[in-house]
Amino acid sequence: MADITSEPVAGFISESVADLPRNQQMRPYSVGGSYDRPICRRVLEEAGVPRAWVGQRKRAVATHFSRDARLISPETRAAFEHDLRAGGVLRRVRRELLAFRAVRVVFRVVRKAIKNNGK
Repeated sequence: MADITSEPVAGFISESVADLPRNQQMRPYSVGGSYDRPICRRVLEEAGVPRAWVGQRKRAVATHFSRDARLISPETRAAFEHDLRAGGVLRRVRRELLAFRAVRVVFRVVRKAIKNNGK
């Protein structure tokens, strides 16, 4: 799954670009409703992806983030955790991250065992 949204970028660019999803030229790519993503839909449809495969409704929100110091600065991580704490979800996100890491380890062990069994 890929999350391709224009909203995070809109704060850094001009108002006219932020209004692009409501532009007349984007109408053919608008399906209406509360989860309308005409920019993403246009890019994907023009690349050959069928309309039915492109976001019709919100299905998930990514809450995992990297703690790798090479990928996220300590200041950014602290600000993100502050927002999660303020939203009351920091503990849940940390639990999910631990569960994700555990499953990843199990997957690697099983994959290695299967690979070694085939030799």
